[in-house]
Amino acid sequence: SVVTNNFVHLDVGHIVPQTANTVLFQLLFVGVLSDQRSGVIYHRDPTDTYMIEVSNSPLDSTAEMLRVCRFLPSVMLELSADALEFNQPEVVSDQPTHVICPDNDKLRHACKTLKALDTGKYRQGEETYQEALDIESHVEVTQEECFSLICKYCGFQDPNAAIDAEDGVGGGERGEPPSWALIANFINYVDCQFRGLEG
Repeated sequence: SVVTNNFVHLDVGHIVPQTANTVLFQLLFVGVLSDQRSGVIYHRDPTDTYMIEVSNSPLDSTAEMLRVCRFLPSVMLELSADALEFNQPEVVSDQPTHVICPDNDKLRHACKTLKALDTGKYRQGEETYQEALDIESHVEVTQEECFSLICKYCGFQDPNAAIDAEDGVGGGERGEPPSWALIANFINYVDCQFRGLEG
């Protein structure tokens, strides 16, 4: 087995610069990067491990633009209810090699609120309506329910959906697999909106 000194994670977004293929080829295959302005050359340590994360995109357009990745071993990661966790890895700011896994409050809170909306807890006239609803203590949500709610409101298909989408909201019209980048942005947005409404 190869001893790894450092683990480097490169996260590629949907906007890929024109120089990305050249830079990755120089870094991963040639083993050097050069600064065109200063002339300084940086050597890659052969004992370091590099992993490139490419987000899902329509027709895999992002992966297609990164032609250099075709020469690298790849693993397709799929987001599913089993992979969705209420813990979120975070790098400690003053210790960049130290990772902690606190509770993902945004994900849990957003999904609890979405479930309350779906089950009529906010709808006056419904049997389930609660005027002074405390989301944190009165609504429970499982990983499977959370994943189904996210798929429903992001418009992704969820073959194992625990929540029926016959009302046409979301409904899984999009055929591509769920993108973690899209889901993370969705959760950050709706959680902020929900907390603002709660005061």
